[in-house]
Amino acid sequence: MAEITVERIRALRERTGAGMMDVKRALEQAGGDEEGALRILREKGLAQAAKRATRAALEGLVAAHVDPATGRAALVEVNCETDFVARTDDFRALVERLARHAARLGEDLAEAGGEAHRDPRGETSLERVEGLLAQPVEGEGKPAREVLMETAARLGERVRLRRYAVFATRGAVESYIHGDGRIGVLLEAVVQPSEAAERPEVRQVLKDLAMQVAAYRAEYVERTQVPEAVRERKRQIYRSAALNEGKPEKVVDRIVEGRLDKFYQEVCLLEQPFIRDPNVQVGRHVRQALEPLGVQLEVRRFARFERAEQLAGDTQEA
Repeated sequence: MAEITVERIRALRERTGAGMMDVKRALEQAGGDEEGALRILREKGLAQAAKRATRAALEGLVAAHVDPATGRAALVEVNCETDFVARTDDFRALVERLARHAARLGEDLAEAGGEAHRDPRGETSLERVEGLLAQPVEGEGKPAREVLMETAARLGERVRLRRYAVFATRGAVESYIHGDGRIGVLLEAVVQPSEAAERPEVRQVLKDLAMQVAAYRAEYVERTQVPEAVRERKRQIYRSAALNEGKPEKVVDRIVEGRLDKFYQEVCLLEQPFIRDPNVQVGRHVRQALEPLGVQLEVRRFARFERAEQLAGDTQEA
């Protein structure tokens, strides 16, 4: 049996992040063999991570990855239990790896039918997360699920990839992460001429649009994307409200349409008041900024994730 020195314990502890006594016991159990002790610690850590799977994870980070070479971009939300862990380099590195992984292998929601604008919060990805985690991480030879659980074992908390959105595009993509990673946005636009997409003026407009989505919680690009079922539900609500207020029947329809217009201005990106000048609508700002340059920009889609927000279909507590 190889001698178990303080230096060997310290070296293995740095490799695994495990506690000093856990490392010492693993080395003793493995007869001093470092690789054997490493396997013991990994198995123990994965088992402990599995036990933590039912604990609430309401902290974490939203992150984005954009690969200009492939035109693929991803937005992910990864949760943990405490803000302390969310701020560690180990957790941040995991989130970045998962964002790259999603960009490389995640399904592109919008290309299969143009439905991305109806799922800006990534709710349909909840059912596909496990499939993404089963795929091997590039350059590591093991599935993303194992990478995630190994990190959870080192951190001593429950960690999970909650959702993701992936855009595969030949257009222009802008990402924006608000402050501490609480909110993230991924936005795609078609720019004509395409070579103008890298001009500083165009990049600034794209950045402003992404910040707009983050700040004003846009749900659709424009009013034509609002489903008819949503429109009809709002009409019924506004009609009932107007009648309860005692408004004459002959003016109720006009009141309903006026309130519906205000609803569009709240949830449709291009009709919202611009974040830098509330007196101007976003769509008008884009035209004013780019038409003098001979550039046209059409927002195609966006995703907006806010850490731990409630999602339809999320059967697990965040």
